[in-house]
Amino acid sequence: MRNNKGFTLIELLVMLVVLGILMVVAIPNITGIMKNNRLNALKGDAQHMVERTNVMVTKSKNISKPAAGECIIFSLNYLNTNDDLTAGPNDGLYNQEESFVIYTRQGQKYAYYVRLIEEVDGRNVGFDLINSDNIEYITAEEVKEINDLVGISIVESSADNIEMAKGNAKIHNICGDNIKAVYMEK
Repeated sequence: MRNNKGFTLIELLVMLVVLGILMVVAIPNITGIMKNNRLNALKGDAQHMVERTNVMVTKSKNISKPAAGECIIFSLNYLNTNDDLTAGPNDGLYNQEESFVIYTRQGQKYAYYVRLIEEVDGRNVGFDLINSDNIEYITAEEVKEINDLVGISIVESSADNIEMAKGNAKIHNICGDNIKAVYMEK
């Protein structure tokens, strides 16, 4: 009598087919979950920037709230006091000068617009001036490559920073020429 302790060729082939089907189903699901996690981390960091802006304005005696129609711009470099907003969710680094929050007063309500850019493999990826009320609704399609950097520099005077910000069409759409201040350095 023979002792059959191994698998037959047919059993091995069936097992490989089942594993193949599982891989075809599982890999897209895992990829989708990872993409959602990166998107949620980006949204969380953007919301964190808004919260930090609010804290800065509330606690600082040197920063006054904008009047109706005025804007104040806070770079991520200025807001990143704990250096916890440096690495992005796509294994890149956040651009500390080109990522910023516009804090403005529209009528009786204060509004925040967030631009968050992560440098990934020589590209700038993120979203551009999303109203903070809409951060939770950002889709993966809205996170894209951004090539039109504002060009605000932390080595230049505040007046130069204001003029550079005024020259950016997207900032101008929100603020016009009413930029009260630009905070770039810690």
